[in-house]
Amino acid sequence: KQNAAPPESIRSRINVYNKGSLIAIIDDKIVGYVSTVIINQKTVNKAKTLYELTDNGLAKGVFDPKGDILFGISLTVDDDHRNKKIGSRLMVNIARMAIENNLKYGTLGSRLPFYYKYKDMGINEYINAKNSKGEILDPELRFYAKLGLKIMKIKKDYFHDPESLDYGVILKWENPFYGVTKKVPFLSK
Repeated sequence: KQNAAPPESIRSRINVYNKGSLIAIIDDKIVGYVSTVIINQKTVNKAKTLYELTDNGLAKGVFDPKGDILFGISLTVDDDHRNKKIGSRLMVNIARMAIENNLKYGTLGSRLPFYYKYKDMGINEYINAKNSKGEILDPELRFYAKLGLKIMKIKKDYFHDPESLDYGVILKWENPFYGVTKKVPFLSK
């Protein structure tokens, strides 16, 4: 896949925080992958780009085992399996991970893959635009909104992505169990 992370980045993420990488397998084939890393608020505040937030995708320089934020580095689902809710299932398991680790929230930077088609719109107008069904126009923002993530910030020059015109949107999911308890009964193994 063109936008897939290089193998050395994936290996580094797994070595840094192996619990933060999940894969989905169907018929002995990997059809989805998500990687995360625990970071702190200082890293989020300081970083201007995805590359700074993820240590260029390697996670080493940003991992903070005492941090309270689970940052999503990447989510990829095989094109042939997109209608099987693989991405949603991976994200639900990431939310469980944030709850189990008593992390304050989960955050990630999203692409805006249709923005190039609507480049005459301002970025604020685009992220609020709806399609003919009344849904969020951008497919990635629509996907994350259905999972309960909220837009925190728009970032110009967030990463190199011609479809997004190099814009990214930082999204946030608040852990409703943060600070309530270390062990959530319904998540116990």
